[in-house]
Amino acid sequence: MEGARKPGKRLLHPDICVAIGDTIRRLREADDLSVAELAACVDSQPQTIRDLERGRHSPSFPMLLDLFYALDASEEDFCEILRRDGAVRQAGAA
Repeated sequence: MEGARKPGKRLLHPDICVAIGDTIRRLREADDLSVAELAACVDSQPQTIRDLERGRHSPSFPMLLDLFYALDASEEDFCEILRRDGAVRQAGAA
């Protein structure tokens, strides 16, 4: 099946994981929340938040939504991630 995900293939480019992490950190710091406080808000562990902020892992979609709701992220924050992902995917296809 053309376009199907191959086993072991990452869905998100590492640059997008970093962009998501940067956004989470920026919003968390703007809200003056500690990593532990944000982790508690989304029923997660502080190490998970640290790993996400460092771009080491990509969050699941439900986790990303939980984080963005907890951080009162704007539609623009979310759309910026999607725009960056689209640009990376286009560059990779070129």
